[in-house]
Amino acid sequence: MPVCKKRKACIAPRCRSACSHDGHSYMKAPRNGFMRAVSCTMQPVRSAAMPMLRSLCRPLLALASILLFGAGLMCVPSVSAQHAASGSNRPVPLDHWAYEYIHRLQARGYLTSLHPTALPYTGGEIASALRSLPSEELPKPVRRWAERLHEEYGTSQDESRPQVGIGVQPGVRASSTQRLDPLRPAPDSDVPLQIAGLHVYPQTAIRVFLEHGPLVAQGGMRFDAWYRYDPDALEAANRLVSRNEEAYIGLGTRYVSVYAGRLAQHWGPYGETALLVSQNPVDFDRMYVRIGGNRLALRSIVGELDSITGDGRFTGTAGADSVRSGSIRRYLSAHRLDWRPSRNVAISLMESTVWSGSSAGLSLKFFNPLTLHALAVDGRPKNDENNGLLAGMAWAQYRAWTFQGQVLLDDADLLNQSGEPSSIALSGSLQYAGLARADLGTAWTAVAARTYNAHQPEGRYTHLLRGIGAPYNDYIHAAAYATFYTGRGELDLAVSPRLDVLFQGTADIHDPYPFAADAVEFILDGVSERVVRPGLRLRAQYGASWWGQIDAGPAFIRNEAHRADNDRTIFTVTLSAVARFGGAKRISLSL
Repeated sequence: MPVCKKRKACIAPRCRSACSHDGHSYMKAPRNGFMRAVSCTMQPVRSAAMPMLRSLCRPLLALASILLFGAGLMCVPSVSAQHAASGSNRPVPLDHWAYEYIHRLQARGYLTSLHPTALPYTGGEIASALRSLPSEELPKPVRRWAERLHEEYGTSQDESRPQVGIGVQPGVRASSTQRLDPLRPAPDSDVPLQIAGLHVYPQTAIRVFLEHGPLVAQGGMRFDAWYRYDPDALEAANRLVSRNEEAYIGLGTRYVSVYAGRLAQHWGPYGETALLVSQNPVDFDRMYVRIGGNRLALRSIVGELDSITGDGRFTGTAGADSVRSGSIRRYLSAHRLDWRPSRNVAISLMESTVWSGSSAGLSLKFFNPLTLHALAVDGRPKNDENNGLLAGMAWAQYRAWTFQGQVLLDDADLLNQSGEPSSIALSGSLQYAGLARADLGTAWTAVAARTYNAHQPEGRYTHLLRGIGAPYNDYIHAAAYATFYTGRGELDLAVSPRLDVLFQGTADIHDPYPFAADAVEFILDGVSERVVRPGLRLRAQYGASWWGQIDAGPAFIRNEAHRADNDRTIFTVTLSAVARFGGAKRISLSL
């Protein structure tokens, strides 16, 4: 079945819709690789010339981004890197290379004053943790990781005057299929830029900031072709395939921090699944509050999600599509209470609620970080609809072993009065870092068939169709890996052979909610698709200004598209490369 070339003419979700043009039926592929029909209402929103104009602009934008990426690589040696002041209150973006080295050091018992499951950190928090690091006593290559962080965040500067700066981060991502997940290959698509059999997604981020003392303001924008061709999400950008990201104002002190704007957060270990709040969706507008210190802290998020049309459609443009049916506003509130009885133990209790309504707005009861959702969501007055989740997380370290586990209950029915199977999710990992140059580890995630879904479509735990917590539901994933570290001079290498096993059921978070009478299994509903993939992951970094990664391996797929005995083997590859350059300067705001 051909892929739709005119998806902008259809207001239904582009990745899960079926639309009709020229007498043909077109579909977008869902996450598990098979085609599914969903009824939608046709409504042209562009003139006939627009598709042709877009087809000309997309390759030009992609080419311009690649040229900018190449220019960035050439400019890196001649432009000083953007160092953060030791007292900076700017959150370090989650795509920064620093988290890779912090994660490695934390696995070896260092920098554990930084909460391992509450990302992002600020530059000042990283600098403070580095002061207690005995760099001279560390073995190689651990010492090299610490030195690289010291060069970036340990530099003492005159902080009596305001600082302004700019950072430019060009890059590119590519995959052998339309998805960037090598375990879930998607059918061929109309991605315009393809090189050597790879779907190429160029990107460039630009960030400009001003900070003085505890105050910080940052403007950020990102061009990313992935926004347009992500098969699991609505288009997150419009003009020039760009959107505001990492753009916020904030105030950060030792015991209280408040940020308002767009910034990505991840409530889980770096590089691992986070069940309640993750970096899986694109940034959404939010207010983030932290109260407390390293031992005891309360963190709270209140954010605005994408609205849904009154007749139950996620379009990403519900305000414009709701002339006839109206629209339903959607918001998210999430809290977590962190307790650190010691540097080697961290316990977190978490809750979140998606509330919605045709007249819903920022609710004061959800805005209050001390409001318990379990008592508030169905209490009187009940002015909106809601879907609540409870979660807990534990992180512990004993010598060279690090363990973390998460459990999530979605709208838990403790007395089983509804007769429906439980909606839960589990995730965890175990890592051994007793060797200076190697790690061993395993990770696992299981999400039930009903988890993240809701009786009302507006209650689904998604933003622009991407999961706010785990990216999918109705699946089990397990992985085992070994990572070996080496390098010379400015070059740092990490080589990681790994084995991934994925079982995916047919239930989908975007399907109508399955009630008790519906024959839906607790987990792995229907004919389960199985993927076994041995792979090799190579990460390289040169200095503080260039890093990249490649992941390659064969995927052995059984029951593909949930059709029995529909088996095949496909070699999947994903890669990314990023450059970074910029600078900062102390200035005076007075005339």
